[in-house]
Amino acid sequence: MNPQLHGTKGLLVKRASKLAVGGSIPLVALLLGISPSLAQPITPLDNSSLVPSVTEPQSEADKAVLASLHKDLNDTLDTSTVRLLAEDANGKYAVALTKSGNEVCIISQVKNELQVTGTSCARKEKFAQDGVSIGLQGTSLSAGNSVTYLFPLGVDATPLKGQSKSAQGQLNGKGAAHVIVQTATNPLPDKAELKRDNSSVSFKFQKLHVAER
Repeated sequence: MNPQLHGTKGLLVKRASKLAVGGSIPLVALLLGISPSLAQPITPLDNSSLVPSVTEPQSEADKAVLASLHKDLNDTLDTSTVRLLAEDANGKYAVALTKSGNEVCIISQVKNELQVTGTSCARKEKFAQDGVSIGLQGTSLSAGNSVTYLFPLGVDATPLKGQSKSAQGQLNGKGAAHVIVQTATNPLPDKAELKRDNSSVSFKFQKLHVAER
């Protein structure tokens, strides 16, 4: 599914990457230059292992995010899986699955009168390996560019959050541990390796750059 952007002004940038996978795959495996049968598994692909929030009851805060989404998104997303993960002074950050259930989507919504909303989705296999991110270019009514990253359950993002304590200190919500919001005042390294709770295969973080206006 292609990324979508809704609002009067704004630019969406997404790392273009697809992983072609056939059939039902219970585990993601990195092919480390060897036979797939010897590749090391990363994580199961069930929702509770990747994004447990979507398996929890939908709260009033979740429903408020759903109500604010453009109709095109409601036609694409499984609306019963929309969950607010975190928010700060600049916006709200939510997760949802597509209607097929095969893709995980990050929803980034700027808090201003334009209500610019960006979405980006990744197949579960891709999400387990790389997460998903969405970039929004600043509008005349918002404070600069931002990129929102959503990490799978089990990825320890503490090292990245530690490099941007001032910004992350204002990010609140039940899923804040799995979300990072990158802004001009919240720098991140271009690349980093993050630990996983249940796998020795590290998570390869790569910063998404948003072009300046």
